[in-house]
Amino acid sequence: MGIATVASMTSALLLVTGCSTTYDPNDYYDPNAIEKLGRVVSKTVAHTEQRRWADPSPPIVVPIGGVFIPIPTQAPRGPSLVNIYAYVVKVSPTESVVVHSEFPGREVGDCVKVFLSERASYPRMAAGSGCPD
Repeated sequence: MGIATVASMTSALLLVTGCSTTYDPNDYYDPNAIEKLGRVVSKTVAHTEQRRWADPSPPIVVPIGGVFIPIPTQAPRGPSLVNIYAYVVKVSPTESVVVHSEFPGREVGDCVKVFLSERASYPRMAAGSGCPD
């Protein structure tokens, strides 16, 4: 093995090792999040985000003259606009929590579980049951 090859392999190993210590794919979930039951008291559109469409079907690859040419199976789409809702959830007589979500399916009066954590992707909410009337 040449010195350049060893250096390249060492750099790649350091890069992978460095990434594995700083990136945790399970960081989106906090098992220590505090769960509270509450009712949605307000729902508003906080803002709208522009998102790119994912290509649902891969291109067809056709060999032409020894070269593989990708041919799209559908026309590319422009960006999509997604509403981000601000839900205000009353979790106690004196405490309310604002949850930002792109899920439009919650309505005022719905019983939900709110998950609280110090992580950036919280608070979150899910369907709940057993809320007092």
